[in-house]
Amino acid sequence: MEKIDYLLDKTNVLLAELNSLRSTMEANKSSCDNNFSSLESNLNSLETNVSTIKQNIANQNLLINGNFKINQRGSSSYVSATSSTPTYMIDRWAMTWAGSLTSINDNSISIQFVRQYSVFKQMIENYKDFKGKTLTASFKIANLSATSGVYIRISDGVGSSSKEIKSANGSFFVTRTIDENATELNVNILNTNATGATVTLDIEYAKLEFGELATPFNPRPYAQELEMCKRYCLKLTCTNSAKAYSTTFAYNTTSVGVFIPCKLRTSPTIKWANVLYRSGSQGGANVTNLVVNGFTTQLISMEATTTANTGECGLLRSSTANSSYILFDSEIY
Repeated sequence: MEKIDYLLDKTNVLLAELNSLRSTMEANKSSCDNNFSSLESNLNSLETNVSTIKQNIANQNLLINGNFKINQRGSSSYVSATSSTPTYMIDRWAMTWAGSLTSINDNSISIQFVRQYSVFKQMIENYKDFKGKTLTASFKIANLSATSGVYIRISDGVGSSSKEIKSANGSFFVTRTIDENATELNVNILNTNATGATVTLDIEYAKLEFGELATPFNPRPYAQELEMCKRYCLKLTCTNSAKAYSTTFAYNTTSVGVFIPCKLRTSPTIKWANVLYRSGSQGGANVTNLVVNGFTTQLISMEATTTANTGECGLLRSSTANSSYILFDSEIY
């Protein structure tokens, strides 16, 4: 009997210890559950913060004039030639094989394709620096009339990577590792719809960046973007008399130096309108031809042909109010 009582006492002690252990485990479980819930909440908060950071961090845009605000050539619309030679429109952007930029709006541009394999593009300088690098191009599309056949592309002269634009609006991106044998680099929109089928497209911005991720588009300040564009296209107006000087003359041929605010990419071609050369008190002679002889960081040397004899110390000026200019084109063709 004593042994039974002893065993019962031991059993009761064990049961009490088990109950105490159970209570402790339940308390610990409740604490663990609370800790797990807190940890899960913290992780969710961290994910939200990381997502916010990703949305606010933007890589540098390797394109110039990505939001199409710079338009030194000054037209409100442009038409491309039916040729593989680029027709430059707004700064740094060109079109090949027939098409047009129909309007320049506050927040977008409108382009139109009328021929198969028309391309709207930007050529990148120093393409060799990007060999072996992974790049991502992105476009924000505001409107597209076609349901298929329009692609965004990165092309390097060896091959290209493309992504079809499959909806009328939204952001689209494509990634490519530039070939080690690349011969060029450009970002473009390609139309593959049949010739005669008009395709219209509104674009808000374009971006090219390092890596496989399309990060947000953050525009540069207008003044900075304009200075970057001037390396490739520089338009000078001749509404005052401080643009040039003459060093020599021979009847109607004058050597003229034009001061410029930046160094151009390469020796430019020239377009001009309503420019005259005036020496001293002379009324001035209309310029009929301009040829570049050389250029430096601050000066372009030209030979000007005029309609009459010119004096030795003179200036390029406007022959009509508000419509006189000289445009130096150093773009990539």
